[in-house]
Amino acid sequence: MAENMGIYFDVLSPSTAQITLYNKGSKSIVKGKWGIYVCVLGVIDYDHLANNPKGYVPPGKSNLKMTHIGGCLYKLEPLNRFKPFASGEYIKIRFNTTSFLRARTDLAPNWYVAAEGLKPRTIVNTAGEDLSFVFTSQKLTWDPFSAKIVPDLRHAPHLVIPTPKKVVITEKARKLTLGPDWKVYGEEGLENEVKLLAGITGFVFCCVVLCCVVLCCVVLLCFVVLFCVALLCCVVVLCSVVLCCFVVLCCCVALLCCVVLCCCVVLLCCVVLCCVAFLCCVVLCCVVLLCCVVLCFAVLCCVALLCCVVLLCCVTLFCCVALCCVVLCCAL
Repeated sequence: MAENMGIYFDVLSPSTAQITLYNKGSKSIVKGKWGIYVCVLGVIDYDHLANNPKGYVPPGKSNLKMTHIGGCLYKLEPLNRFKPFASGEYIKIRFNTTSFLRARTDLAPNWYVAAEGLKPRTIVNTAGEDLSFVFTSQKLTWDPFSAKIVPDLRHAPHLVIPTPKKVVITEKARKLTLGPDWKVYGEEGLENEVKLLAGITGFVFCCVVLCCVVLCCVVLLCFVVLFCVALLCCVVVLCSVVLCCFVVLCCCVALLCCVVLCCCVVLLCCVVLCCVAFLCCVVLCCVVLLCCVVLCFAVLCCVALLCCVVLLCCVTLFCCVALCCVVLCCAL
């Protein structure tokens, strides 16, 4: 069956896809206790398959039931009313998917068929890494992180990103710490996965320790920078206060000098005015004295002249009297 049946995955639209089973062998494929296991990273028919271990029958005539096993793994198995399909016939199962289904890498290769009592076999046309069994019916744009697809884009409303469908916290004080004391166990045949997970836990612990150290260094550096900035601000403020005091002192000294200079100028002006006034008084006194002397001299000159005139008159009178007396005497 793994060699005679071809399986193809066709992306019909951003929200719908289709699986086609094709019988390329010479015999019919009949119902039985077999199942086809497929891996699709996008969620298939979430409303019908989530938390539904009984499975869901997609609409149509496929008569196949789909069940979500876990993660990306889904199972297709025939119902009791499943009709055999002969060589060259095909069965189509159409279903809804999430909008994250945009590229070939959203599907995993190596789908397989298994039945009770038989060893699982990889379906031949899905083997390998080329994903040649995946087709798209239209050109799809790869934009899984747009606001239309991710409603809580640029927000963190939950503790875990990507946002889980439901978060239940039983104990608020309970913490989970990754450390080197963790142990990873696995079933037989999963040795490589166990080693990978063990390495991841150690790597995560180292990353957490490194992040803590880096964070502490960053906090310390920020504290030192803030302290230096605060110290520099204090020094600037102190220098500003000292400068202001110096400016005030210089202003006071300049004002005092101006007052002293003004007083000196006023005193000098007073002295000069006093000297000028005294000199004017002296000159005035000299002028008055000179006038007095001149006046006295003039008066004396006038008196002397008057005296001379009077004396002359007296002499003249005397001479006249004498002459008259002489004349009289002679006449007698």
